[in-house]
Amino acid sequence: MTVARTEAVALVGVGGQLVEVEADISDGLPGFVLIGLPDTSLGEARDRVRAAAANSGCALPPRKLTVNLSPAALPKQGASFDLAIAVAALAASDLVDRQSIDRVVHIGELGLDGRLRPVSGVLPAVLGAVRAGAQRVMVPTANAAEATLVPGVRVVGVASLREAAIWHGGDFTPEEVEPLTLPAAAPRPESELDLGEVIGNRAAVEGLVVAAAGGHHTMMVGPPGSGKSMLAARLPGLLPDLDVESALEVSSIRSLCGLPLSGELERRPPFESPHHSCSATALVGGGSGVLRPGAVSRASRGVLFLDEAPEFPAHVLDGLRQPLESGEIQLQRTAVGAVFPARFQLVLAANPCGCGQYGSRDVPCECTPFARRRYLTRVSGPLVDRIDIHLRLTRIDAAQFHLATDGAVDTTSTAEARVRVERARERAAVRLASTPWRLNSEVPGAWLRAEPQRLAAADTADMDRALEGGTLTMRGYDRVLRLKRTREKHLWSYPEDMGDNAEKALPRWQEVFAGLGVAGYRSYGHTSVQRFGPIGNVHLVAGQNNAGKSNALRVFAELGPLVSKGAFYQHQFDIAGALPDGWPTNQPLVVSIGLRLTDELMDLFTLGTTNSEPYLREFFEYDLFSHGSHGVVWFDYDIVIEENRCTPKLRGDVFQQRIDSLRTPEISQTISQVVSIGNLGSVSPSRDAMRLVQHVNPWRFFPPVTQLAAARQLTADDDETDLIEQQSVSGRGLIKGLQNLAHPDSSNRRRDAPRYEAINRFVRDVLDDAEARIDTNARGTELFVKTNGVDRELHDLGSGIEHLVLIAVASTLAQDTLVIIEEPELFLHPSLQRKLLTYIGNQTSNHFLASTHSAHLLDSASSSISHVELVDGFSQARPAIEPGERAALVSDLGYRASDLVQANFLVWVEGPSDRTYIRELIRLANSNLVEGSHYSVMFYGGALLRHLSFDDPEVDDFIKMRAINRKAAVVIDSDIDGAQRTAINQTKQRVVDEFRNDEFGLAWVTAAYTIENYVHHDLLRQAVADLYGGKTLAMELPDTKSPLKKGSVMGRKSEPSKTLIASRVIELASESGRTWTSAPWRLDALEMAHRLAAEIGKANGN
Repeated sequence: MTVARTEAVALVGVGGQLVEVEADISDGLPGFVLIGLPDTSLGEARDRVRAAAANSGCALPPRKLTVNLSPAALPKQGASFDLAIAVAALAASDLVDRQSIDRVVHIGELGLDGRLRPVSGVLPAVLGAVRAGAQRVMVPTANAAEATLVPGVRVVGVASLREAAIWHGGDFTPEEVEPLTLPAAAPRPESELDLGEVIGNRAAVEGLVVAAAGGHHTMMVGPPGSGKSMLAARLPGLLPDLDVESALEVSSIRSLCGLPLSGELERRPPFESPHHSCSATALVGGGSGVLRPGAVSRASRGVLFLDEAPEFPAHVLDGLRQPLESGEIQLQRTAVGAVFPARFQLVLAANPCGCGQYGSRDVPCECTPFARRRYLTRVSGPLVDRIDIHLRLTRIDAAQFHLATDGAVDTTSTAEARVRVERARERAAVRLASTPWRLNSEVPGAWLRAEPQRLAAADTADMDRALEGGTLTMRGYDRVLRLKRTREKHLWSYPEDMGDNAEKALPRWQEVFAGLGVAGYRSYGHTSVQRFGPIGNVHLVAGQNNAGKSNALRVFAELGPLVSKGAFYQHQFDIAGALPDGWPTNQPLVVSIGLRLTDELMDLFTLGTTNSEPYLREFFEYDLFSHGSHGVVWFDYDIVIEENRCTPKLRGDVFQQRIDSLRTPEISQTISQVVSIGNLGSVSPSRDAMRLVQHVNPWRFFPPVTQLAAARQLTADDDETDLIEQQSVSGRGLIKGLQNLAHPDSSNRRRDAPRYEAINRFVRDVLDDAEARIDTNARGTELFVKTNGVDRELHDLGSGIEHLVLIAVASTLAQDTLVIIEEPELFLHPSLQRKLLTYIGNQTSNHFLASTHSAHLLDSASSSISHVELVDGFSQARPAIEPGERAALVSDLGYRASDLVQANFLVWVEGPSDRTYIRELIRLANSNLVEGSHYSVMFYGGALLRHLSFDDPEVDDFIKMRAINRKAAVVIDSDIDGAQRTAINQTKQRVVDEFRNDEFGLAWVTAAYTIENYVHHDLLRQAVADLYGGKTLAMELPDTKSPLKKGSVMGRKSEPSKTLIASRVIELASESGRTWTSAPWRLDALEMAHRLAAEIGKANGN
């Protein structure tokens, strides 16, 4: 009999199926026939096998050779059948032992020289063979280590067909052949990304840990720079190591994809993060002929992170719906189908709107309400309905950053979080031991709703109302049940500060509270409410003497704490004595509170309903709510006196006016629906909105208050033992408090040591002594400073230093409070005033409210300002935000605008995109220069340049540059095209001459047509491609034309956004690990940036 048999493996999905390979030698014309449904690449095995056999010295006889692959109906693909076909043919030709090959599975591709080439998919192929009963496999030497990862099989690695023939008993002389090798696997990082590196967004960190514990899908929404990608990248580190079965699955997928293995099973969960330009095939898998796994399968047993989720095509995202439900992806083509594992944790990240700034504290949103609603709906409702956890992130502020840097804020490390996750998973596994599931996210809703694990009716009442109202689907209902199970206290350990309400932890008041307003209080006798805010880390109330500054502080120190309690009695506060002269008898005192419309606050207003947040936010973004403060809503309360009891009543007139102003019913209907679901009792749209506000209770965000008295002196009195709880601090007892910071007990060392060190850094800065240190004697009765190697009592350094240290110590002892200071500039030199503002604004967790009439305190980029002045005998307050408003304030104080409004140097640029580039170039030239402190950037607008002049007195309607600040620079696009225009025009030349003729001036005319020409072409093209869905710029970008003119983006008729492109350019240029063919900046960009930085430094005394 001339038929010889061996076995190979056909891969179908991630599973392997044995294929019998039969070879028959018969009489007839020489030929090679391959049957059994091979694909094109397998069909080419005829030529590869015959040539390899001949070049290996074991040529096949010149007869008819027929090879059959059985079962014939099973599709077979690839070149991995070469080795099996070759040894079967050799056996049929009696060149090797037929019995030997019959007991071995052969996998490998042959080269024409007879060497065996490594193939992909060896691990799943061997795994499938072993499960089918195979005990031996022969593979290329390069694949041998991978094959040995499968237990229970003997692996034979061979480098050539000749070596395989000899192993099977062929009578051939051994020849040494250098085996082909696979590329080495990338080394594993020595340490994983640590969760402790994440600053702020504590609720989001906790949400991530919960997601890891239960295997829940998560969606994060927040502005750019809030940490979405940073959090997602740390999720795999929270997951426990994979068990053997999962590790085999993950390693098999890697093998199928041709990714190298490190000689052992992959024990760590994978992390996949495809770009938003990827196709549906790249995401879920597929291909023409050969079905390959996509990102969802490569992420199986790990994390699939889709950054910028709304930018993915809708049909690509919706392809995730099946694998999210079933944990696998079924791919079907006309002739073949395959199933790949897809049991991943999905993490979606999105900006809140197209520009990314919606809900941001610092940058206004440029999108319309319709555009904002439309942006997030790019992620379809059915997909969102499959997401278990929704997290809102915000950018951290300077105070959070410095506190974290100093170690004053507790963080959760990856190691700590992983212990919690493993403990929660172990307890869940015990509860689910009698079921086929191990994670709460895997449990079907029917099981959760059945006895005995069914929750009590009281625990599901809110879910039942949402289901009845249509805002929660049945799938969503089951999703909430799974999440509740993950967060059960006997399965989970919450941080102490979250307690039983971990799911509904309130935002920090520092993120939400924006200020107070008042009408009918002391000198504030106007019937219109005077508002103080929006307040920043440091808020200054400035004005002339007797203008009403002290009364403004009393609103925060006296009225705010009383109203925040809900009601108070007249003996606690004499309202009648506080009313202004002539105040109408029927007019109550009015107190207003302002809140920032952060994502966390809006979550409270939604009462857990889905898709209501955009409508509610649009309702509150109304002039009569915001009063000109972008992103802030003000709620006014009448203080109503009834039988000696004073009760704040929310004023309803503005709510009715807002309802009347709505053009469509969607917003009012949404409000009533939310109120109904929240069981607050729907009445009418305006009353419903008021009930929603009353339910949230804005006054819960009024901060604790600590007031530094006007008369301040450091003493050792200990009758004020707990300064943090004191509402008024005069300086008594501060020495004892400082001693506790300097020498904390073991339980408080982690909290207090960084705070004490922050005070010492401040003292060193004030005294300009790098070794200076402040301390107390052993009894805590005296305070001294070690400076220049000598211990000196604090008061010996002067009243200014003593005063400064008192404020710094008191501000540091108080934590998470609103510290109120009256005229902190007393006894302080202007330089000390600025240092004080820098310290209290950046080094503590407090906010500060101070009255002042010092121009030097107002000269701060980090402070917000209210201008108080007397109008018709009563105090009037208005924010001083814009330069013109601050200039008016300075004039009111008797100073010149140039003393205060701008920083010490002005940089004039044409528009916002120019500012982005110039600010980055200044940073590269000198990273110590800070915009708003060392220099300011102002816009002149290209069309207005002809009106700007240093000395032209006739143009009164435009800014006179010299009157603002002589220490200035101007950046001008040359617009030189090399043809019609070979030099800058006369208008620009006049301005250039005026700057260059001034000893303090610098005129920067771009070396090319516009400032965008300074950006390296590769970098500019990448930024455009990222923003415009892969579209790119024209092939040629000459320096004599604007690279971003109308029509410059191929396939786009309109002009691209220079501002968005500038921002993306800076992001790309600063990304770690990215390289360009040359430096990101061209021509004389860096040279001119260094000149500009030098001028700024000179203006600031450096």
